[in-house]
Amino acid sequence: MTIFYKDRASQKTLKEEVYFEGAIRFLYRNNLLCRTLLFLICRFSFCSYLFGKLQRLPSSKKKIRPFVENFHVDPSEFEKPLEAFTSFNDFFIRELKKEARPLSLAKALIPADGKYLVFDSLDAGTPFFIKKEWLNIDLLLKDDPKATLFQNGASCVLARLTPKDCHRYYFPVSGAPSAPSLIKGPLYSVSPIATRTQPSIFSQNKRTLVHIDSPLFGTVSMITIGATNVGSIHETFQPNQFYEKGDEKGYFSFGGSSIILLFEKGRIQFDEDLIKASKEGLETQCLIGQSLGNSV
Repeated sequence: MTIFYKDRASQKTLKEEVYFEGAIRFLYRNNLLCRTLLFLICRFSFCSYLFGKLQRLPSSKKKIRPFVENFHVDPSEFEKPLEAFTSFNDFFIRELKKEARPLSLAKALIPADGKYLVFDSLDAGTPFFIKKEWLNIDLLLKDDPKATLFQNGASCVLARLTPKDCHRYYFPVSGAPSAPSLIKGPLYSVSPIATRTQPSIFSQNKRTLVHIDSPLFGTVSMITIGATNVGSIHETFQPNQFYEKGDEKGYFSFGGSSIILLFEKGRIQFDEDLIKASKEGLETQCLIGQSLGNSV
């Protein structure tokens, strides 16, 4: 399966370069050997822990420049020069210059670099998934008391961060966040290669849940989801303090990962280009601070 996406800036449809593509395709084959290996790797966090540990070694620094060149990452956006990174993970959790990601005037912003799908209503069909198979609200929020807010026609954003993306994430709306709630789970890949064969991954993987009390949008739930080789989700904010949209919320350590945003029914109008691409079955590559939509 070839993965295509839409680049928001150019509106061109491009082919995605997948990091460790061969390994992902092998593990998600439907045979006994692959299912067994997948179970061992994803269900036991030691594998991801060990791999992450290797990315923190000084010797992993040698991987940075080839990665930047192969995946066309722009070093001019980094807060510090390429030579200053002490390991591959240090590069992976890099900070960007503020001018590299200017904030839109929209009321809701893109919270992280990545590929985005938006759904006006989870009650409607989607190009990829059948609702009950890919996103069960009760399972995703683990029976959180606020789950009832999103049961009938909630709007949803699914953001997929690939290894080439900056893995710091930010508040999409202004408001006061709750304390993060950790929901334990396995660490399956969030690549479309995996999620289109196992669409319930988002409701299974290790994740943190934060509810943002927003003056404009009501309750907005932000779920940060780990994936294979991403066992560490670092929340850097202080609970119950007011944050402006675009303020840092946290970061992921090495690997791919995902973010899901849930809005109460009828509280957000997503940007038309995001809606159009999503209806066509295409993710849109977006950047931190770009417009996501406005309050209704």
